[in-house]
Amino acid sequence: MNLYLIHKGLSMKLHLIALHFFLFLSMNTFSAEKRIIVSGAAVAEVVSQLGEAANIIARDRTSVVVEEIAHLKDLGMPSQMNAEVIISMKPDLFLYGSKNKNEKLVGQLNAAGIKSYEVRESDSVKNILEKIDSVSSILDIDEDRVRKLKSEVESNLTKISKLNKIKSKSAVFIYARGANHIFMAGKKTPANEMMNLIGISNAFNEFDGFKPISLESLVKANPDYIIMLKSGVRGLKNIWNIPGLKHTTAGKNKQLIETDTLPFLGFVPETLPLIMSLNKSLSK
Repeated sequence: MNLYLIHKGLSMKLHLIALHFFLFLSMNTFSAEKRIIVSGAAVAEVVSQLGEAANIIARDRTSVVVEEIAHLKDLGMPSQMNAEVIISMKPDLFLYGSKNKNEKLVGQLNAAGIKSYEVRESDSVKNILEKIDSVSSILDIDEDRVRKLKSEVESNLTKISKLNKIKSKSAVFIYARGANHIFMAGKKTPANEMMNLIGISNAFNEFDGFKPISLESLVKANPDYIIMLKSGVRGLKNIWNIPGLKHTTAGKNKQLIETDTLPFLGFVPETLPLIMSLNKSLSK
């Protein structure tokens, strides 16, 4: 047997193994260093929960509530994001939630060769798992990380399905952006779905969507509790001065529930512990 040929064949095999190993490392390094621009706080939060916050290079304004990326460049509200600015940052992909879709922007980015991916959003706790599946598939995230997060969510979903309804109690969700922009949430809103999940009835159940608040509607609803975002409370000098509020059961007893924006309205993994916490506190 020719030892030279054996040696040569072995050398070629080792060379091919080394080449494949190098390519493997290169592909995984590229994946780990993918440059992401994100639009939509809920999607940004899921990306962060899956351990990819370090790969986000810029965000839309709504995503400022995601602590890990709050310091990043703010590209404005989803409807105002500028394609030229995004292209100049040379991202590998643009990831956005369906509630924040800017079709003109997506078209411009696709034309420039920047891949855009939409993550479907809905006001449902089941959509939390859907968002995790969608984001993890797009970003090709390690299966163990995905499995761990989904396991936590599924465990909490099981607990929520066993929560007791809060009998004979009602609440209203008031959305405030300063004293001149105060709205109440009716049916077909994220707030209404959250109240259903918490187990408390929405006192504003005679209309769909959000409507400007009025003294008459608030007095008629007569809620036991007022639910507001912390940011909305900070924007008002005194929430009890909202017309009609002092005449309600909630106003007379100063029953205010303050909550963070993303867990209450975004349907993200943190939404589930919030539901359980509010159900427990309101059941007392």
